[in-house]
Amino acid sequence: VGSYCSKLDVNFIKLYEPKLISSKYSITLSGHTHALNRRNIWNTRRVFFLTPQIMMNDLSRGACPATDVKCLVVDEAHKALGNYAYCQVVKELCNYTHQFRVLALTATPGGDIKAVQQVISNLMISRLEVRSEDSIDIQPYSHQRHVEKFVLPLGPELIAVQSLYLQVTTADVSPVRKEFALILIVSLFPVVAVN
Repeated sequence: VGSYCSKLDVNFIKLYEPKLISSKYSITLSGHTHALNRRNIWNTRRVFFLTPQIMMNDLSRGACPATDVKCLVVDEAHKALGNYAYCQVVKELCNYTHQFRVLALTATPGGDIKAVQQVISNLMISRLEVRSEDSIDIQPYSHQRHVEKFVLPLGPELIAVQSLYLQVTTADVSPVRKEFALILIVSLFPVVAVN
């Protein structure tokens, strides 16, 4: 189950799906797949590439035989927060069976421990494996990076904009605030200290 199906994803699946899994056993379901055909598709295929919203719809309509789901692969698992479709899919599957596994993948697990724990709970994760570019099994696929930092001085136009921006952001706005008005000045240029 993926969070979206971009053109790149569809092209990737078309390129690699036949080599990994025969098209006799796998299919990509999208919003263009007619709902009436899905029950037959769910009963004749074994591997499905689809969004969590499509799977949730098919589970709620009875098109997806929930008791036959043995492994749910979740890409972008860090989105499994609150009432997101991933969470709904897992809850719905649990209404029918607990005899399935979840393989959850993410490159960005969460901003804090609480968010990570919520993903773990929502997807019923019992074991974590963490990989970084320093992990032994990842190192052969990681490439050395060379990063150089260049700090360039601002040109005269940007210095003028920066000066105006600083004047506005440091101005006393209490008289305006008293009149229940708020003035927002949006600048495309951040405040940058120039040495």
